[in-house]
Amino acid sequence: MSFQFGQWTKDEYEEYLNNKKYRFLALKQSNMIIGFFLLYIGSEHRYSSIYSLAIDPKFRGQQHGIKMLNVIFDICKQHKAPGIKLEVSETNDAAINIYKALNFKKVKHIKDYYDIGLHAIEMKLRF
Repeated sequence: MSFQFGQWTKDEYEEYLNNKKYRFLALKQSNMIIGFFLLYIGSEHRYSSIYSLAIDPKFRGQQHGIKMLNVIFDICKQHKAPGIKLEVSETNDAAINIYKALNFKKVKHIKDYYDIGLHAIEMKLRF
C-alpha cells in the first residue's frame, strides 16, 4: 500500500491476525481500505508496540493517521499498557512530526533497521 520496504508475507499477517496479543484494524472509506495498523498489545508491565501503521498516499494529510493513533491509544489504555513504542524510518519526516506532536520521544537511532543504509528511529510515548 504505502511502504517501500518492510513488506510482510500473507502468512506473516495471518499469524498476527490469529494471535490475541495483536490487533489489526483497517480504515475504510467508500468500501476501499485507505489505511491500517498492526499493534502488539502490551500489559501493565510491557509497552504496546505499533508494528505497522500506513495510510494510502492519496488520503494523507486528512488526519486519518491521528484518528488511528487515537484508537491505538484507547486499546493500549484499556489493557493498562504503560505506553507505546514504534520504529519509524529516519526519512519519514511527516510521521516523525506527527509522533512528536503527540508527545512521542526519540529513544534511539537504529542503523540498517529496514535494510542496509535504511535506518530507523525508535520512539516511545508513556501514558
